[in-house]
Amino acid sequence: MKRIITYIFTIIISFSVCSCTQYSNDFDLKKDTFNINKVSFDKLNQYLLEQFSNIENSELNFTFSVSEETGEIEKLYSSYSHEYIYLDEDITELFTNVKNSFTYDFSIVSITSTRISYGGEGNEMFVYSLDGKKPKYFWADNKDAAFSSYSLDNNWYYLFLKQR
Repeated sequence: MKRIITYIFTIIISFSVCSCTQYSNDFDLKKDTFNINKVSFDKLNQYLLEQFSNIENSELNFTFSVSEETGEIEKLYSSYSHEYIYLDEDITELFTNVKNSFTYDFSIVSITSTRISYGGEGNEMFVYSLDGKKPKYFWADNKDAAFSSYSLDNNWYYLFLKQR
């Protein structure tokens, strides 16, 4: 009996260590991908703040419109103005580079007074904290969704929903 309990305990500990190692490896890969595209993220932040920081609204949300012909992002839809915003080719290229950082969907950018969030209908987000604080919420339909947050770089965070 003692042997069985020891065996079960060993399996549980081994599984826990493997799970933690997997999360660590996944995050390391995500951080590497982010670093490859960091310049594009930073330039998009600059563009978005220049274009939209003067708008008096607590939250601005933009969704992408993708060209049926090329499959490329060609314009943003603003939920604030209910209009499409056409993008220059260089900005489109930045969005495409950022999209390459995602394992899941990337279709939404949200701007608040404290952060710029890049995400979509997936389980992950990249967040730039404008106030320098760690993000306290995950932009999702379920506002109580459990998530983890990892620091990537100065004021940059990677957030992902915890899965069970």
